[in-house]
Amino acid sequence: MIGLICCAGELSDKNLFEEYYERSDFKIAVDGGTKYFIDYHKDFDFAIGDFDSINNEDKIFLEENNKIFEKYNCKKDFTDFEAAINILIEKNCNTIYAFGATGTRLDHTMSNLIYSKKCYEKGIELIFIGNNNIIKFLGESTECVMRYDYISIVVLSNSGMKIRLNGFEYDSEFLDVDFCSTLTISNKIKNKKAYIELIEGYGLLIDSRD
Repeated sequence: MIGLICCAGELSDKNLFEEYYERSDFKIAVDGGTKYFIDYHKDFDFAIGDFDSINNEDKIFLEENNKIFEKYNCKKDFTDFEAAINILIEKNCNTIYAFGATGTRLDHTMSNLIYSKKCYEKGIELIFIGNNNIIKFLGESTECVMRYDYISIVVLSNSGMKIRLNGFEYDSEFLDVDFCSTLTISNKIKNKKAYIELIEGYGLLIDSRD
């Protein structure tokens, strides 16, 4: 099962949204993320949130169409994003596309990205989709396909990361990357695909463009 959530962050290109929408089995509007579905005339299963980031017109739409599944108190010890992810996990989704989960609120952006580690530990692939970035957790060796212009690895593990890179502009037989190092930023794939052999550590794999 594939799930899709839309949060209230940066609105993505319609064609990009529709591409991943068509792949998804279950769709959730997260608070102000309702605007994605309404603006792009796409149906969704239901909406959740404390609804503090939604405009009145969209809120009326949800109420009139009985689309509110869960309304939370603004004072709670979890985010709407986390609640949506947990609902999709309960629906047996093993891949989740997240739109609008990054944006101007860096506190939300960073906590959402780091939450991908918790999903990975549960066997869930959480992928953040946007006009300029596609981001997922890197916890094992993987084949890498570049959609945008650059491939970057941000190391999150305190002990650093040990990797081998094959098929990149900057290949390496062995890299020992320190935590907080910028060594693995802004690489490129030579042809269509490349391979990252992860020996130790974990981080974020980012496909990006300006």
